[in-house]
Amino acid sequence: MPRSPTVLTPPPGTLPFTPNTTIESGKANAVWLDLYQDGNTPRPIEYGGTGASNAADALNNLGAIGQGNFLASFSIGDGYYSARNIASESGVWLKRDGALYDSTSYPELAALLPALPDGVEWSAVPTALTGTIWAFYADADGFYIGTRSGDDSNIYFSEDMVGFSLRAVIPSFSIEGIMKGGGVFGATDGNGKVTSSNDGVNWTPPFSVNSQGFGPGGLAWSGIVFCAVGGNGSIYTSPDFVTWTSRSSGSSSFLFSVKFLNGNFVVTGGSGVVLTSNSAGETWALRATGVTANLNSSAYLSPNYVIVGSVSSGSAVILSSSDLSTWSVRPSGSAFQLRSVTASSSGFLAVGDNGVARISAQGTAWSSSSTGVSVNLLVAIHDPDTPSVYYTSATTSILKGIRTLTTQFRVPNDAPQYGWIKAEND
Repeated sequence: MPRSPTVLTPPPGTLPFTPNTTIESGKANAVWLDLYQDGNTPRPIEYGGTGASNAADALNNLGAIGQGNFLASFSIGDGYYSARNIASESGVWLKRDGALYDSTSYPELAALLPALPDGVEWSAVPTALTGTIWAFYADADGFYIGTRSGDDSNIYFSEDMVGFSLRAVIPSFSIEGIMKGGGVFGATDGNGKVTSSNDGVNWTPPFSVNSQGFGPGGLAWSGIVFCAVGGNGSIYTSPDFVTWTSRSSGSSSFLFSVKFLNGNFVVTGGSGVVLTSNSAGETWALRATGVTANLNSSAYLSPNYVIVGSVSSGSAVILSSSDLSTWSVRPSGSAFQLRSVTASSSGFLAVGDNGVARISAQGTAWSSSSTGVSVNLLVAIHDPDTPSVYYTSATTSILKGIRTLTTQFRVPNDAPQYGWIKAEND
């Protein structure tokens, strides 16, 4: 590559900039990186510079980083446009793709970028699914979505919530829950039927287990057994989704949801009912909550369990507990019921009717997060691979929420295919 002390002319065809564009020394220029044709792998040569003689000068020249005028932040060049092997500095260079990072990981770059709010950034997920969404589940393999279409149910799968494939159509089945455990897929319906699959594609003919029906969040796996809950206080367990055993709950309330949280099954139901059991699910303890509202869903993030429910005294119920025994009512600030709650290392997310969403770091103090929709949000989950990403489903749509914390920063999203930004001063 030819260079002079003052003007550098990149060769034609070098990605990703216009051929024959010049870079002048002594000025703040964009820093270009020559890439392989796949747009992902950096070549060992970095071109460009700010003319800065030290890191402090480089920082002073960084002004328009948010507009994408700079690729790197520190020690960009020495006026002679030094070569750098970016591949050998893994972690020092970050891709300019809008990703979130903890500020403590890259404090120098975090100090230069705008502070993030404590909130969730929502967007619609295009799906083209058939039917209304009733079941939503995620594991390390991907995302499973159950929809109802007429009297039948559809099972969809997506590895990344971008492309969706129809895996199965289950006739005469009104899906309520879907789960995978012990190498077996299982699904429940509102009429008390169950069906299972070894591959998520071929499902057994549904058969009736519970004459009282199963609840909308009434299926969980403990690592030992599946647990399914529903009408009239009904609880059933199964190691394989074939043989089911009825368990005594001591309650006659409709049981809406069961989760396996921190080594415990937690069941929530009508009239303030909370039941807990160990991983075997054989015996159940009724927990006093002090409320009479319907309780719809539960989640856990150390040190607190959280339960959300219907409206009581003008606002949706949120309870928290560190031991499953003593429950405290937390202000929700929502006049609409909360139907589902999930938790990742980024915090709790609760969703409900009229597009309501609430977020919390530890389940005690809650704040509003505007989703931009007014539909009822039925199920909330988080991405197992990316704790800062949530998903919530309405009857015919899915929203993606990216959790932002004040302890994070976002890399500029101005060159997702080709751009890199230097995150550390070396």
